[in-house]
Amino acid sequence: MSIITDKMVEDAFDSRFDGADNFEIVRELLTAEAQLKLAKDRGDLLLKRSAEADKEYQEIIEDLKSAYRAVKGRIALHRWIPVDERLPRLSDGYSISRDGTVDVWALDNKGRASMGNFYPKMQVWNGFGFGDDDVTHWKPILLPPDKDLTSKDE
Repeated sequence: MSIITDKMVEDAFDSRFDGADNFEIVRELLTAEAQLKLAKDRGDLLLKRSAEADKEYQEIIEDLKSAYRAVKGRIALHRWIPVDERLPRLSDGYSISRDGTVDVWALDNKGRASMGNFYPKMQVWNGFGFGDDDVTHWKPILLPPDKDLTSKDE
């Protein structure tokens, strides 16, 4: 069904296309103009939706970047840190004993892991079952999360 009526064609034929020879050509031109306007309107709507979608996409990307940074930070807390990179510090905020030692896991040069303490003031490893010179890597014993992970939310 054409959206162009005979009356529209007659009016256009008389005013816009004066001297045109063919009534059907005028109808086709008007139909093409109407389709072009519809296409432009749809294009404008798609551009608007595209801009909205782009904004939403950018928000999603920012959320993902933020989540990635948070996960990357959590992963960094669990890695083995070479002793030649740095030693544990009291200011790291890990598990700290009352005697001024930092509770850590240590890895020796034979690949054995053990839990013990590091005395930052004296630069001494303690309680690992192997000598200070054997420690190659360490990682913190993390404090439990603030939120109780065992509770079930309903």
